[in-house]
Amino acid sequence: MAHRIILGEDFPHYTNDDLRQFYCNARATYGRCLGHTKAEMNKEAYEHYAYELTNRETDVPTAEEVDEYGQFNGQGSW
Repeated sequence: MAHRIILGEDFPHYTNDDLRQFYCNARATYGRCLGHTKAEMNKEAYEHYAYELTNRETDVPTAEEVDEYGQFNGQGSW
């Protein structure tokens, strides 16, 4: 299954739980990937997800949650 970064204009279509999972996946991929471009794209992605979650007054996942729920190359990662 191919995944893509969820763009800002798509955010209204996703629940807070979806965005939290996308954040975990992008953050997990950022921390485990080998390529500089892949790392930078995932960093940008999880920062966008964090910004949207904050705007929705929802907690951004902790490092522990990323470790537990984040999937390398999962939906929402680059």
